[in-house]
Amino acid sequence: MLLATVILGFSRLGTILKYGESGLGYDTGFYRRYLQLPVDSIPRPESLLLGPETTASRSFLDFFSLIGLSPNQIIYGVYFILHWILGLLLYFLAKKSFGRNAGIATFFIFALSPVQFFSFWFVFLKQSIALIWLFLSLYLLEQDSLTFFIPLILTFFSHRTTTIITAFSAIPYALYTSFKLNGAKKIYTVIGAITIGIIIWLLNGQVIIEIIQLLKNGLTGGDLYSLRTGQFISLSQFLAFVSPYIPLSIAGLYVTIKNKRFNGIFFFTITVLLLVLLRSFFYLRLLVFLDLGIIFYAGVGTSFLITNLKNQKTAILITSVWCLTLTIILANVVITLRPIISQEDLREINKISSLPTDSLVMTESSIYAPWLVGWAGTYKRIISPGILWDEWNLEKWNVYWNATTEEQIKLLSEYKKAIYIFKPNNDYSQNKCFTKFNDLTYKFICY
Repeated sequence: MLLATVILGFSRLGTILKYGESGLGYDTGFYRRYLQLPVDSIPRPESLLLGPETTASRSFLDFFSLIGLSPNQIIYGVYFILHWILGLLLYFLAKKSFGRNAGIATFFIFALSPVQFFSFWFVFLKQSIALIWLFLSLYLLEQDSLTFFIPLILTFFSHRTTTIITAFSAIPYALYTSFKLNGAKKIYTVIGAITIGIIIWLLNGQVIIEIIQLLKNGLTGGDLYSLRTGQFISLSQFLAFVSPYIPLSIAGLYVTIKNKRFNGIFFFTITVLLLVLLRSFFYLRLLVFLDLGIIFYAGVGTSFLITNLKNQKTAILITSVWCLTLTIILANVVITLRPIISQEDLREINKISSLPTDSLVMTESSIYAPWLVGWAGTYKRIISPGILWDEWNLEKWNVYWNATTEEQIKLLSEYKKAIYIFKPNNDYSQNKCFTKFNDLTYKFICY
């Protein structure tokens, strides 16, 4: 366990130590913006990624702000601890159902999983919080503790995708528990908790609108403006990363089905697998959840292999080679990964924070949007293709991207306000409608 924790620390924190504040991925700036807001209420007002369905996540983050931790300490420090706790809960769940060896193997695979590394790197913070509540609830349920409904309800107020998965997987699990294990009290409590959570969750009109929109769009993919697949690694990358432990996971599922040890993780895994196969909403993001299920059963399969092979030396050799393979894959991912933006870019963005709070800042690429949101100043309006305070549709952006400088000036003048453009594609140095603010930013003044 200690070795796995060390691996977890080196792999997850390595990019932060190497690249500083730009060491993590796309969502970093969105959370940093929220954490810079004054804590005038708990939770703080909704902000970008943290919408009405994240009351518990926001309150959780607010607690750390109240005790004096800085935004960076929460994003880079507390977030890592949460990621470690998530792996620890998998350990306890596997240990409870399949023994200590299965628990240790599960935690090791979690630490070595490239998919979970990318999950951490992308900064899926509210997802991590929600999964902790969900797995804590499943563990308490395995302990026959009726307090499991407390973290279960908190799941509904933490992250929308986790909520949907929880609802889809918890109901059949409750039915199985009731009819197969004679746990009638459990089904009433689970269904009651889910019903209460869903009712309160749906009370917000905006959430209802978004759910209707999801149903309206069906199971199709999306474009720049809908991002229906969810931003994450590709399906082919996922399959390559999980291939070393898929055989062990299949063995673990075989053991589970043979011994009829169906716990909450089983229904969770089957639910996510079906949603991914159907290419449902944000199905690429669901790969993080699917990997957790695969990891769990790979741990069970590893324990089964070590216990049942007659030649223990062979079992240890196979396990060692497999661990070495995973370590090499993870090390290659960590070493070759480069930050989305450079530290130089981030320094220039920091300079924008000195501008008045009502300034309008534009980026012609959505890649820079979260960093501008998190580092250019808490209350500035950031214009970015397809997100944030964007007033143009995709067609208009295509016109802008392919326009001459004079044509761009005409389009920018529609905002009727000075605009600070970060890393423009065109050269504005000789145009009187633009003044240079810093090395990477020009101010549009012909409005």
